[in-house]
Amino acid sequence: MSLNINLGIWKLASGYFAFYIPYSALTKTFSKGLLPGTDRPIPGFELLPATAIATTITLLTYISLMDGWQYIQRKQILGFSLPIPRTQTFFSGLATATIIATTTLNYTFTGISILFALLLMRGGVLIMAPIVDTIFHRRVQWNSWVALICSFLAIRIAFADVDNYQMTMLAVLNLSAYLMGYVFRLQFMNRLAKSEQKAENRRFFLEETMVTAIALTLIPALLALIGRGEILQQLRSGFTSFLVTPLVLPALAIGLLYACLYFFGSHIYLDSRENTFAIPLNRCSSLMSGLVASLGLTLLLGQKLPSYPQLLAAGIIIIALLCLSIPALQKNFQTQTNAIPQNPVQQIYLFICGGNTSRSPMAQAICNHEIARLLNLSLAELTQAPIQAISAGLDTNPGTSMTLEAQQTLNYLGVTPHTHTTNNVSAEQVEQANKIWCMTEAQCQDLRERFPEAAWKIQRLDPTRDIENPSGGSMETYLAIAQQLQALVSQHLSVQINVSIPRVN
Repeated sequence: MSLNINLGIWKLASGYFAFYIPYSALTKTFSKGLLPGTDRPIPGFELLPATAIATTITLLTYISLMDGWQYIQRKQILGFSLPIPRTQTFFSGLATATIIATTTLNYTFTGISILFALLLMRGGVLIMAPIVDTIFHRRVQWNSWVALICSFLAIRIAFADVDNYQMTMLAVLNLSAYLMGYVFRLQFMNRLAKSEQKAENRRFFLEETMVTAIALTLIPALLALIGRGEILQQLRSGFTSFLVTPLVLPALAIGLLYACLYFFGSHIYLDSRENTFAIPLNRCSSLMSGLVASLGLTLLLGQKLPSYPQLLAAGIIIIALLCLSIPALQKNFQTQTNAIPQNPVQQIYLFICGGNTSRSPMAQAICNHEIARLLNLSLAELTQAPIQAISAGLDTNPGTSMTLEAQQTLNYLGVTPHTHTTNNVSAEQVEQANKIWCMTEAQCQDLRERFPEAAWKIQRLDPTRDIENPSGGSMETYLAIAQQLQALVSQHLSVQINVSIPRVN
């Protein structure tokens, strides 16, 4: 017997909290002109270039030190092999760069405290969490809903405190850009990552980080170069005269701090649990850090304490954090054993395609991998487990192996390919199977005609569309199909596991 203590996301939240305190405090100190050696408040757009440069350098250095370039797809352009992210990851990176820039600017507006700025930013993102989960069919746990309701109440209290904040049009526009950044980032993240597969999450994170790092400095630099007006003049000063002042060092520190908290915050979002869990956890961590930073400025620099309504809102956020933590901690501290239930009644899930060389064996491997994870088993123990996946074909060349591309794709996703030889679906398999999933509607019809007595348990894996055959296609095609299979299998399996199969703890 041993304790299974899996507190990874809570460690990430702690790291995010720790780095956000000095980041937000130092940024607000700049904007108020309170830093030693400062003779005036530093406008946010003048401060932004130095912070962006530091974040860019830190993120690109991280990719290099972690040998991350190998996980980013490369293409030949003018004879050079260049790292080129996927289209959706590219736009996610642009959205993330927008989030980073607008976050820093939000702490520099006059009349907006650290705590109130955080409440504004976090409130909008909290609204998105259940919407995104609903769109992507993620089950939202009760404790996540309770935490979300508490968060909404905190935002409402903060907004009612009209005497302790000032909202300019520029602040409203900046907040809107921040929230739009999350609108795009969350949907791309849910489509391409936020999975149990660490390899896919790592690939998304590294591709997004590369785009974010480059865009964060390049776009403001281009605007400063070609634009006119007071704001863009401040940007130009930030890229020129400000960089040779003594203040550049603490400004660079702000960028370094954000790069660190970006690492922790992004990995919280990438946790496979529903957004209505991960997002409030991230938001609560930053709100608490904002409270600590505000108190620090009061004690060290004599700044005004946050108002009573803002403090009350922060207290409600603590309740939200407890709602999130208690069920998760109970689950993680459960004792576990490797023993298999005695005499289990095994359920069989049968995946069907045409030739049984690509789609159905990939679905089989992905399903067994997920079963092993959910039941805390090794792959070797699956034969004794209460549930197992198999595959077959409607028109195969018996004895053929899984395609090499399918095996490579599974390895890329972190799924161990099984020793596979093709076989035609048999009456025995159909009879024993509890669930039968085909790749196309035509295959469902064919199988129902062959085995009409089993028609009730034959379904298309994706109820809305056929899953195309990747055979003969590129590795990108195989990867796209495998990711589609992975999402569908996980969705079906989570329902079956929760409803009918006891987890092994």
